[in-house]
Amino acid sequence: ADPFAYVDPKNLPKISSVRHTDLLRHIENAVSNARQEPFIKHLAIAHGITQYPPIWTMMEIIPMGTLTYYYEGLPDPVQQKIANTFHVRPSVFGGWLMVLKKIRNVCAHQGRLWNKPLAVASTRKIGSASELDPLRQCLDAQVQNGHTNTFSALSLCAYCLNVIRPESNWIERCKTLVKASTPFARTGMGFPNDWEKYTLWAANDASGNAANANP
Repeated sequence: ADPFAYVDPKNLPKISSVRHTDLLRHIENAVSNARQEPFIKHLAIAHGITQYPPIWTMMEIIPMGTLTYYYEGLPDPVQQKIANTFHVRPSVFGGWLMVLKKIRNVCAHQGRLWNKPLAVASTRKIGSASELDPLRQCLDAQVQNGHTNTFSALSLCAYCLNVIRPESNWIERCKTLVKASTPFARTGMGFPNDWEKYTLWAANDASGNAANANP
């Protein structure tokens, strides 16, 4: 496969030429911002690449907003292959990226996240695959509350990390922070009283991975 295929708009048929131009501009900005990184310097010195890096490098430096642009433009079969990894439809995974983008932007600008409404897809919309059951259990609790917010968003992060990097100890570190918060804060974040018993949040306790895993 061509590592520079994203430069050609024909390879991102689901976004307009204007949005593709915007995508490339954002990538150029990301390369410029990362110009002091050793791998960016290596590309420039060893290969003369100063504008559009290969896809694996591009993915490492672009912000979440640019990533959503890229995913939106991918052909249906490619979107489907990515979404299959998470056992959902492409449209659901696209919605997840938008939620993660919103979370990232709030955190980057030091905004209030803990009780902010976040539109994570409800249980009825994410799909019926059995692999989704741990996440579905968490989203069910939010449906009962009549809204989705931090608990469902953090549960989404936990689910995705379990797929991408199951050895991560992020879940355990997140649990430690949540348990250190006040009952008022946990209620505002939408955490059920028995949230630690939910499969998604209890799994690492049983696996023994958390104590020795990398962050």
